[in-house]
Amino acid sequence: MKDVALLTVDGRSQLRMERHLQHPPEKVWSALTEPEHIGHWYPFPVAELDLKEGGKVSFDAGDGSTFEGVITEVDPPRTFAFREEDDLLRFEITPEEGGSLLVFSHTFDDRPAAASNVTGWTDCLDALEQVVEGKKEIHVDNDSVAMHEQLIKELGLDEGTAETTDDGWTVRYERQLRVPADQVWAALAGSGDVNAGSAVPSGFVHPGLATAEVTAVEKAERIEFGWLNDGKPAGTVSYELRPGNGGARMTVVQEGEAGSDVLRDPALHAWHDHVEGLAAELFARR
Repeated sequence: MKDVALLTVDGRSQLRMERHLQHPPEKVWSALTEPEHIGHWYPFPVAELDLKEGGKVSFDAGDGSTFEGVITEVDPPRTFAFREEDDLLRFEITPEEGGSLLVFSHTFDDRPAAASNVTGWTDCLDALEQVVEGKKEIHVDNDSVAMHEQLIKELGLDEGTAETTDDGWTVRYERQLRVPADQVWAALAGSGDVNAGSAVPSGFVHPGLATAEVTAVEKAERIEFGWLNDGKPAGTVSYELRPGNGGARMTVVQEGEAGSDVLRDPALHAWHDHVEGLAAELFARR
């Protein structure tokens, strides 16, 4: 997806998105900072806005409650930034021939949520463009799930990690999915019950992995089982499902014993194919 980058800044993840707008900075500034306009492009309407550095911005959550942020930069008509909990949102407007360049950045910690964040902000920036253009009816109709799956690959979020220590090795995948945990569990476990002491359903196993029995399970939340090398216990595999941005966050971890490092990288590649195959299957079912 063009004009989108995922960076690392001071140890945190940062999304950077650009839009070229055919309007002067003053008009873009008005759409960005005036409360009557913000509610048309931001996910929530403004309940209170004190437009100064250190000022409070409060949003109506729609359920009778509000949540607050703190304005960190105000430089009309160039820079507007505020902190929402631990996230920093920043808009920078630069004049250019024919209009303005808007650079938006979102600094946050939950890197696996980056693709979901981009899909949400894409909707917001599409709506903002319409506000700047003066449209009375705002209409955004992006396929957020398809966009999410495309961004997973473009931003490198489909890659796992591998680590080796004196105690052994670990392969880990954390993947944001766009369906609820019960649907992910059904795709992995099939129609049968999964219990401690039972065989591991094939959906949890990549080809070539020999498994022992299930050692712990909480339906639609967690499963752990042993795996075998040459018929002998060699480590554990665990899945965890928890709420994420737009669906379930799935984390898969395989641990291996010290001295079996030669198996680590093949496991890394095998889990990549297995996890992305599951994501493709869930996407096809939607």
